[in-house]
Amino acid sequence: MLDMLPVVPDAVDARLSALAEDIACEPNCDLTRALRDVVVHLAATAELAHRHRVTALADELAEIIGIVEECGRNTARSFAAPWDPVGAARYRAEILRLAGDADDAFRRLFARWYFDIDDLAAIAGMRDVGDELENVIRAFESVADAVLVQPPNELSG
Repeated sequence: MLDMLPVVPDAVDARLSALAEDIACEPNCDLTRALRDVVVHLAATAELAHRHRVTALADELAEIIGIVEECGRNTARSFAAPWDPVGAARYRAEILRLAGDADDAFRRLFARWYFDIDDLAAIAGMRDVGDELENVIRAFESVADAVLVQPPNELSG
């Protein structure tokens, strides 16, 4: 179950924007761009949820948010550990597995929307949020691809 915390949307947007702007492109532009995309799409997701006043999520969207969180945890673990090709391949395989789980959740979500057309405005808002969450997961896939090419530990110098 997700913990519900009061959030000031402007503060979240400001923190995510500052983080996205602080990412420099040296020495590995592919990895840097992929990480920036994760942050940018997370910020866009928060903005869309605020704009559409999404206050409740379909079970499948909550599951997808959990998958995004797990992608973040795996990425942090991968970056914190000493780089080795086997570990990088395992990390990429786990991200791809999680992306597959997210695809399954999206399919269930679309099936639910097909049969539940009572509140079109709520469905439209959740659809926008879902689309942006899908972009977050795709960005994590790009991070995993880039980690195979360039060890993240080399980002620090």
